[in-house]
Amino acid sequence: MFRYLERNEIDIKKWNSCIYYAPNSLVYAYSWYLDNVCDTWSALVFDDYSAVFPIVHNKILGMKQIYQPYLTQQLGLFSYDFIQKQQVVNCIESIPSSFRKIHLHLNESNICNSFGHYSVFEKPNYLLSLYNPYELIQAQYSENTIRNIKKAKKSNLYAHSSLSVEQFLNELESNQKILGNHYKAEIYHTASRIMYNAMHRGVGQILSIFNQSHECLASIFWIHNGARYINLLNYSNLEGRAKGAMPYLIDLFIQQHSEKMSYIDFEGSSIDSIARFYKSFGAENHPYFVLKKNRLPFPLPYFIK
Repeated sequence: MFRYLERNEIDIKKWNSCIYYAPNSLVYAYSWYLDNVCDTWSALVFDDYSAVFPIVHNKILGMKQIYQPYLTQQLGLFSYDFIQKQQVVNCIESIPSSFRKIHLHLNESNICNSFGHYSVFEKPNYLLSLYNPYELIQAQYSENTIRNIKKAKKSNLYAHSSLSVEQFLNELESNQKILGNHYKAEIYHTASRIMYNAMHRGVGQILSIFNQSHECLASIFWIHNGARYINLLNYSNLEGRAKGAMPYLIDLFIQQHSEKMSYIDFEGSSIDSIARFYKSFGAENHPYFVLKKNRLPFPLPYFIK
């Protein structure tokens, strides 16, 4: 049976041990990560932490809701053992009824294509294996990607890791505004906390592409967990897009990490153009399920989705 525990009741050492040794381990589920992306989280814990299920929650109009926090693509059930569908079902059934609205992103190991009164959606996520030699991986690139990489080389672009967290986030915010995306300041504060914590733990790295005037054209913040290198945050400015800076940056990363038992996690996307870009490197879709349920009192579900 699963036990429901509040954050202060959780044995953090046992919790992080479960996440570390779980075959489906994800950095998003470590206690330090959860502590930095939300104010309140609790969990379902099986036996002596042989399986755990984080629950991020807050309140809406005074009623408790489970939500998926920013920069946390997948959560769900993590276990030392192979996860069976019935275990996922048992876990979801153990969620306290006090949560009136639920929005959960399960991880790709949690098969749950239908469940009771929940709405269930499948979302794409693109992974690229780095196991093969670089030449074999590169052979799967699209013609357009190869063309862009050649363009970047012809422009004498170069890679460096000299950007600070502040510089990275300032450039990210500036480029998002150019694209018409005006995010709240708290989102960038969350990103800053995650980046600093990840770099302090040796699992985060900023890699960037510069032109010959030493101006940054594209950058990625990579966070790794075991064999998984996650493309957590990235941006490319107008010049960078024109000169193929981002394809070049990813290609260089692939060259550096090829022939390893690891892979790139591109984190999505449901946007066709972005999905095409990730697939252009030979990445394959490893979907995960999203569960939603709205038990807010009538007529609130018509106004609060």
